[in-house]
Amino acid sequence: MTDTRKARCRCCGKLYQPDPRVRWHQNYCSLPACRKASKAKAQRLWRKSKKGCDYFQGSANVLRVKAWRRKHPGYWKRKRKRKTALQDQLPPQSDAASHVTTKSAILALQDQLALQTKLLLGLIAKFAPRALQDEIAPTLNDLIVSGQRLHMQMELTVRDEALRNPAEPAIEKSRRTCRQANGEK
Repeated sequence: MTDTRKARCRCCGKLYQPDPRVRWHQNYCSLPACRKASKAKAQRLWRKSKKGCDYFQGSANVLRVKAWRRKHPGYWKRKRKRKTALQDQLPPQSDAASHVTTKSAILALQDQLALQTKLLLGLIAKFAPRALQDEIAPTLNDLIVSGQRLHMQMELTVRDEALRNPAEPAIEKSRRTCRQANGEK
């Protein structure tokens, strides 16, 4: 059974539902002004405490700061690294239809991409005996493994042919590899 007692905020005076994990010592609600007041009071109490009363003053603290700065030279001058996207950079692909750049073609492509998941599930449902999650999952796993094997075989073929025929354009190699994988000549 949960405790549904409300508390009164010491800043704005309104009733609020305290977080059950800290309700015994939560005195302020979650409004931004009240959170700011809570932080200010906590800082005042800390500065009055033994540990906080001269934390920013005195020769001992000057030495502490100097020692930290010696250990971390140039900390304030360093630029922080930008976070990179958690995606692989894909090389651009070219095919016969890449010259079509009209707005309607781009929108149609976006619409098609949005339907890929539904299309995949529909295809798997056709292969599975029944369209139940427990029966679709193994079929999906089998298709993924098959696709990974095919992809690895295609990569190995492209690498082998690149070593044998370095002058042949990469696009032709890729097209020939796809035709071979599909059983065409």
